Amino acid sequence: MEVEPWCQWAWRAWHDLTDDRQWRGGGLGPATPCRIPWAAAMAYAAQHRLDPDSLLKLLRAMDEVFLVWHAEQVDRAAKAGDVE
Repeated sequence: MEVEPWCQWAWRAWHDLTDDRQWRGGGLGPATPCRIPWAAAMAYAAQHRLDPDSLLKLLRAMDEVFLVWHAEQVDRAAKAGDVE
C-alpha cells in the first residue's frame, strides 16, 4: 500500500514515535500496545514545526488501526495454537 503524499509527514511521525509507545503486560497472554503518548506527539510536533492538533488527530487514527490489527494478530495466533 502506497502512502498518499499529503500524509507522508504523519506516517513518518507515527513510525518515528512508535518506540515511545508503552505496552501493557498481558498477564497470561501477550503484552498489548498502548497509543503513542500525547507528550511525545507534542514534542515531535514542536521539534519538526508541525501543527500539533493535526498530528495528534492523524496519530490517533493510525493508532486505532494499529491496535485493532494487533488484537487480530493475537487472536489469530491464539486460535492457531489451540488444539482441540
